[in-house]
Amino acid sequence: MHAWLTTVVCSFILLSCSTSGPGLFAKKNLHDQYAQKLADAGLAETALGRQWLNAAERALTNPVSISLPYKELSYFDAAQPRAVGLQFSGRQGEKLVFQLNKKATDPFQLFADLWEVEPSAKPSFIRSIDTSQNTFELEIEDNTTRYILRLQPELLKSMDYELSISIAPSLAFPVAGNNARIASYWGAARDAGARSHEGIDIFAPRRTPALAAADGTITRVNENNLGGLVVWLRPKGKAYNLYYAHLDEQLATAGQQVSKGDTIGLIGNTGNALTTPPHLHLGIYTSGGAVDPLPFVNPTIKKPKEPSSSINLKVDLLRLTKSTAISTSSFSNTFPANTILKPVAATADSYQVLLPDKQVAEVAKGAVQKVSSAIRQSAVKDSTFLFAAPLESAPRKTTLAGKTSVSVLGAFNQYYLIRHKDEEGWILASALQ
Repeated sequence: MHAWLTTVVCSFILLSCSTSGPGLFAKKNLHDQYAQKLADAGLAETALGRQWLNAAERALTNPVSISLPYKELSYFDAAQPRAVGLQFSGRQGEKLVFQLNKKATDPFQLFADLWEVEPSAKPSFIRSIDTSQNTFELEIEDNTTRYILRLQPELLKSMDYELSISIAPSLAFPVAGNNARIASYWGAARDAGARSHEGIDIFAPRRTPALAAADGTITRVNENNLGGLVVWLRPKGKAYNLYYAHLDEQLATAGQQVSKGDTIGLIGNTGNALTTPPHLHLGIYTSGGAVDPLPFVNPTIKKPKEPSSSINLKVDLLRLTKSTAISTSSFSNTFPANTILKPVAATADSYQVLLPDKQVAEVAKGAVQKVSSAIRQSAVKDSTFLFAAPLESAPRKTTLAGKTSVSVLGAFNQYYLIRHKDEEGWILASALQ
């Protein structure tokens, strides 16, 4: 890297840290503010500046789709600007708990942004996340929206990080004690199949306290044929109502303000539950009708499996052990055995790998091995260039003379990765004997 660029970036960082107030950037996210400062400092037109901005865009247009719960170990290399885009969805009522642990040699900003992806629409910004805090949360409000978490450090900064996403309920469990159990779920047949169960049943000893699952307002306390003695609770700031049914006794009054954990009734079997053991029927109603309450109150926290990796993400390369289909959000292709891939993140079962076109894909751990030895020995036919990447436009590292003996480590498309003495690089496959 040119010394002048390093000097300009250092000056830019000092300027950024000394800027007071939101100024012109009040309506922009933190990542946008930083990008604007790069432009103002003339860094957006440098090669690394363009790479940084392009990486940010790719993270949104070609994110990696993940399943939750999820955990990864990853590394950002200052010499290769990169951004992470993770796309996911959840069930309405779930609360996603993000844990982000960072390790860097010096303090700097790691930008973390949440984006919302509606069907057939471009991502829309939700909020920037304060990464000085290790934990942040996202409550899932519907079943159709997908989300993208984008992570990117400042320009010219390296760091290791560990990201985990666990699934928790957004509401407290509505029954006191340790003897409660959920034994009838959403959608179960009722009245010989004439209707389906619009809630969950939580069985517990008679007169076990039924608890407010959130701070809110008691909107109704009444009796009906199906639910018997019922209480309705509107959680503060939410667009839905909780329905507590089959109570043995109601202990709340309409209009009462309650706090999470307050007793609002005692469990029984009133209404059409006279022939069943005591239980709480919990329903959740939105303007569109009833929704499954289980994700809102499921007491089981779903945590991700721990990543394990025998490779060093900073320096190691991977090689496919067999022909493998690799997909991103924009393409799907089958790559032959011995294809070289650069790992950038490790999960319990897979690696995220960086392709030469800068897209990130996912491969199963069982499909790759660490590049630690050659697959064969060969020699170049005639004088040829050694490239820094398997691309015609890549920088030329050196020139190899004809008949030079090389170790072939793997391939990518029309190029071979070779080692000669202590130097590695890429040459056209046609250049080898």
